[in-house]
Amino acid sequence: MSRIRQGAVTNINNGDTAFTVVEGLGKCLVVLIGTHQGTISTVTWNGASLTKVGEGASAFNECGDIWALMNPTAGTGNVVISMSGGSWYGGSVLTLYNVKQVAESAIAKSTGTVNSSSPSASITPTTANNLILCAFGGEAIFTSNQEGSFVLDYCSGQSFEGYIGLYFEQAGADARTLQVNVASGQRFGYCIATFEPEPSINIPSFNLVGSFRTSGSSSRV
Repeated sequence: MSRIRQGAVTNINNGDTAFTVVEGLGKCLVVLIGTHQGTISTVTWNGASLTKVGEGASAFNECGDIWALMNPTAGTGNVVISMSGGSWYGGSVLTLYNVKQVAESAIAKSTGTVNSSSPSASITPTTANNLILCAFGGEAIFTSNQEGSFVLDYCSGQSFEGYIGLYFEQAGADARTLQVNVASGQRFGYCIATFEPEPSINIPSFNLVGSFRTSGSSSRV
């Protein structure tokens, strides 16, 4: 995981806090969000709108979202998240570098739902050296990861609300399944996406800028 640089966990109360994007080639700002029975309508950073890459929503609207903005202007600005309904959300802010610059809507992704004490998400990259990012949102508290080859970021809210973000460097163009353990088999929505490397560089990296939540606790392993 040498190409992943981790930032600090930032606990916030209202989804509006400042994060810094550092200058670099092939930039992409990504926000991963998990919600408990709420719908995210907009995400902005420093006034610029992010595009929803994908969302997995359970029947009771536990959601895992990925939002992205290609080539953001370097600087410091607030991430502002607008949600209707629901009681809680948490997530992570990342800046990717040396990734292929494509329309946000063209980013390869997979979405779905699962009722399990070991929620998982799978995707098959089309090229080697991808970065794979996954957001779970649901009604469970994280207990442990089942696979030691990814960085794990998670936030727990009141009661059973929880968010889990997974970040993995994929060497080959083969299928990948990311899986975690949670306290009980509850409803989860997820979105998993792959970000291709810039062809001229072929070595993607990212900075995990920070984590956020509306209530509860945050951690990283």
